[in-house]
Amino acid sequence: MQWKCPTCGYDNPDGTIRCGGGCGTAHAPARLTLTCQRTGLTLRMHTHTQVGRALLRRLDLEEAVYASELQFELQPDSQRGQWLLKHCPTARNPTFHNGQPAPAQPIPVQNGDTLTLGPKLLLLTITLED
Repeated sequence: MQWKCPTCGYDNPDGTIRCGGGCGTAHAPARLTLTCQRTGLTLRMHTHTQVGRALLRRLDLEEAVYASELQFELQPDSQRGQWLLKHCPTARNPTFHNGQPAPAQPIPVQNGDTLTLGPKLLLLTITLED
């Protein structure tokens, strides 16, 4: 599916990350969906989102009690053409990304990546969509 550059208006072909119109803008997937493996419920994001206990309750009431009010952030990055994950350092339990503790600085996420609270609670799968 083509994408129109928000900076210069150039119509770019599907599969391109950097705008071909000469402005250099990168195209990040339009949406990120978190799917809870235990319940099958989903949460779809279109913009920078701070994720904490209130949002995670929509996915899993039982395991969301272990989340902090602000657990992590997910945001599109138009400079890199990716979505980024940033763990909140004040969260009482660590956010794990693909089985490893997520750092406080933003890191890119990919289709099929997993997020958990600690090493195994609230298993969430990431899906990126255009």
